[in-house]
Amino acid sequence: MHTAVLRERLPLIERARPQRLLSCVSWLDRHEIDVVRSQAALARRPAVRRLVRISNALGNGWIYPLFAIALLVVQPGRALIAIEAAVSAVAIAHIVYPLAKAFVGRERPCNRCSDLPAFMKPIDRYSCPSGHTMTACAAFLPVGVVFPIAGAIAVFLWLILAWTRIAAAHHYPTDVVLGAVLGAVAAVAPMYLLLR
Repeated sequence: MHTAVLRERLPLIERARPQRLLSCVSWLDRHEIDVVRSQAALARRPAVRRLVRISNALGNGWIYPLFAIALLVVQPGRALIAIEAAVSAVAIAHIVYPLAKAFVGRERPCNRCSDLPAFMKPIDRYSCPSGHTMTACAAFLPVGVVFPIAGAIAVFLWLILAWTRIAAAHHYPTDVVLGAVLGAVAAVAPMYLLLR
C-alpha cells in the first residue's frame, strides 16, 4: 500500500523538502556510511549472513503472528488486549510512514554505494525511517506494557532486527533510531487506552 502512496505523491513531497533537511541527510550519510560498511563486512561471514537473512525475513511480518500465538497460549485475555493495542499502533505508524519516508528522501546505503550490495531486494529506494524497526517498536511496546517479560524479549528481538537492517545495507543507524521513535509515538495513544 505505501509504495502506491509514494508513487502518487512523490513529486509533491520531493518538492516540499527543505534545503536544510537535504543538507542534514547528506551530512549524516557521510558520517554513518563507515558504520554501515563495517557491519555489512561483518555480515559477509556465512553464519552472520544467515542471521541477517532470518532476522529480516521474520521482520517482514512473520515474527508478529508467532509472538501473538505465544501470548495467546500463555494468557488469552490479556493477550487480546495487548494484540489489539499493538495492531492499532502498527496501523497508525503505517499511515504516517510512507509520507515521512518520501519527505526525508534518504537513499538506501545499498543504492548509494556500489561496494554495498543489498542482501535482499529493498521494498523501495528510501531508507529513513526504517519500517522494520518502526513496526517492531509499535507492535512490541504495547505488548511490553501488558507482559513485561515479553517486553524484555521484544527489546532483544528489536536490537537484533535493527542491527541486521544496517548489516544488510538497507539502513543507516539513524534510520533505525528514527523508525523506533516513529513506532513509539504511534504506540502512545493505543497504550494510553490500554492502560485505562
